[in-house]
Amino acid sequence: MAFPDLADIRSRVLSLMNESSTSTFLPSTVLNRFINEAEREVAAKTGCLENIDSTTTTASTRTVQFSGHKIKDIEYIPGSGNRIGLQQITIKHLGSVQVNGSTPEFFCQWGNNALIEPLPGATAYTLYIYVSDYPQTEMSSDTDEPSIPASFHEDLIQYSLFLALMR
Repeated sequence: MAFPDLADIRSRVLSLMNESSTSTFLPSTVLNRFINEAEREVAAKTGCLENIDSTTTTASTRTVQFSGHKIKDIEYIPGSGNRIGLQQITIKHLGSVQVNGSTPEFFCQWGNNALIEPLPGATAYTLYIYVSDYPQTEMSSDTDEPSIPASFHEDLIQYSLFLALMR
């Protein structure tokens, strides 16, 4: 058990609200829900949790699905040679940027899809998609610890306090 775990965060939020640990105004289940929501929001807004999705393009399809919140970068992995980073463009530029071949050169995000430019032909291309991610699990036990880095734990407490005070 390390600091802070769910019980520590809950007691700090209650302390900042001048409430006791047996508060009927803010039961533990409700406060736990606020803390988990705060962790998701802090992770989404700061991009502090990262993940690499390895995926391939589909023939004649521009979209490539990914799991996560926001694309930070995409790399094309050729059969031989070094990885090639794709340049990010806006959706308005699709179809109008100058390309130098048929391999992926540009991307933009559309929901949970990466749109690839130029449109992949019959060849499947391997891509690494670097994404900002959400926490994989929610804290439910008193000994569960946040999955966001330690430098963001105070933000987690402040955001949980904000949600509790809004209630």
